Amino acid sequence: EAPAERVLQEADMVRKLLEYTKEKMNPWRADFQKVIKECYDFKELRQWEGLEALLDVYSVPPIAIDRIDRAFATLDGIRFNNRSTKKITPREMGDSRIAEILDGTCEYVRYSTDFDLVKDDAWDDLKTVGIGIRKLGFDSSKRNLWFEHVNPEDCQWSYTRKKNWENVRWIFHRMTMDWEDAIRIAPAKASQIKALKGTMVKRWEEIKGTSTPSGDKDYGAEASRSETAYEYPDQVNIFEFWILIS
Repeated sequence: EAPAERVLQEADMVRKLLEYTKEKMNPWRADFQKVIKECYDFKELRQWEGLEALLDVYSVPPIAIDRIDRAFATLDGIRFNNRSTKKITPREMGDSRIAEILDGTCEYVRYSTDFDLVKDDAWDDLKTVGIGIRKLGFDSSKRNLWFEHVNPEDCQWSYTRKKNWENVRWIFHRMTMDWEDAIRIAPAKASQIKALKGTMVKRWEEIKGTSTPSGDKDYGAEASRSETAYEYPDQVNIFEFWILIS
């Protein structure tokens, strides 16, 4: 009974967490996605709206003058010229050995991991869309630290007015990966993941093979309305949640 009860509790917790992924919990998400798209468009010099047809009449191509990358290059220069190497300074008698160990740890992390590369990727996002996200963790099997750059478009968080997320209540990161990778990161759930894969593949075949209404259900229309749209049956969406308790 105890294991069954734990399964029910876990299922209830998953159901509650997945509520956060729904539109009603993220009413501002559409505006955020619109702003991100505009930011990427401006960076890529896609800055014309509705003028192409007018200019085509005169056989004049739309040309955007790139002043954005010039400004970004200036920011990169300021960041590069003001970078500093962290140095642990002993404060009290006996701290010298501890400071030496911490300095060595910092150097090891910088030169044996993707710390600087991930930091640069997050910096690029910060320049482009106003926010840069990184994840870090510890792999107990390999006994080393890892760092990962996260695309802001793949994350959602509760409403906050603070840029440092100081008062957010929850955050989640959506990752799309192969089923085998999902099993690798959650081996304890292998049987459940394989069962879910079997259900989804069957569903995919059902939708793929029926583009016209069958009975009372139009699977083709349903596929286009679905969040996943069943476009990649060999992949699955994984949601990683952080619940912040203050």
